[in-house]
Amino acid sequence: MRVVLLTLLTLLLAICVSGGFLSNLGDKVKKTFGGKGGIGEKLKNITMTKIEKVKKIFGSATVMKIKEKLSKLKDKAKKLLELPPRMFAALKERLAKLRRIKHVQVHEEGDTIEQVNHKSEVDGYLYQSDIVLTEKQADEKEAEINEQVSGKSRPRRQAFRDRRYPATLWENGVNYYFDFNANEKLRSVFKKGANQWHQNTCINIKEDSEAKDKIRIFHENGCWSHVGRIGGKQDLSLGKGCHAVSTATHELGHALGFYHTMARHDRDDYVTINVQNIRVDLYDQFTKQTTATNENYNITYDYGSIMNYDGRAFVLPACADVWATVLTTPHFSGSYNGEYV
Repeated sequence: MRVVLLTLLTLLLAICVSGGFLSNLGDKVKKTFGGKGGIGEKLKNITMTKIEKVKKIFGSATVMKIKEKLSKLKDKAKKLLELPPRMFAALKERLAKLRRIKHVQVHEEGDTIEQVNHKSEVDGYLYQSDIVLTEKQADEKEAEINEQVSGKSRPRRQAFRDRRYPATLWENGVNYYFDFNANEKLRSVFKKGANQWHQNTCINIKEDSEAKDKIRIFHENGCWSHVGRIGGKQDLSLGKGCHAVSTATHELGHALGFYHTMARHDRDDYVTINVQNIRVDLYDQFTKQTTATNENYNITYDYGSIMNYDGRAFVLPACADVWATVLTTPHFSGSYNGEYV
């Protein structure tokens, strides 16, 4: 029976070849995947459209390259976040005592920076949901992760310093100006946010569009900023869903040079990351700084810091009512835009 079937298939193949069927099929495949209007051209156009969109939002496509670099560190980041058995058991015990609180979204665009940026489709290009890294800063992040995985430490530095220090510091105050697309609401919340920093620190923040180094405050997709002074004009976006004083204050904090509080090198003494509730592709968002890049001057962890994460940032959809960040020492509840327990 098999011999008969094989013979029939051979004859059929010979007929197809003699009739030019395979030749025509090859032409059709080439036409479908190549040439004008083919799938290959369409995929290329989609990729180019994506690149152009990223350039429009962030000013360049460098963020795509940086995100790809950090994504490759996902497995190493996961290793750093894995809890020893004793700590995992303690976490489970704390979670078992907590009552699940279902979050009811109030604002259509999102109630947190992370939610707004996810809906705006920009979070995939940002570090820790709202930070635009330079290539040198991305290299620093890669070095931090590799350092922690290897267990080898580098010399301590004062506060955060990348390889451009002290060029990352603002001299003679912080300058900003509003883009033409900044409406009155945006201008108002930013000025109030700037005033919060001015009243509580010695930082002089002033509007000056003629300054050499300045922050452009504008309306673009999402809420995001660079970290520290990068030189020349740098962007700070307060897009749809970002017009809140707390959000403006937070993003300006990044521009001043602050990373998120939970990126402190000693954060594990104060909060525990519930890895099981975090999206796998976002492990790199929870990496810490090291003692080489972070000096806290003996100031304890501030759970109420404007630079803190929401307690449920980056959770899996199925875990929306369970926290991604849990206090190691549960004596505080609340943060500027979410919950810690």
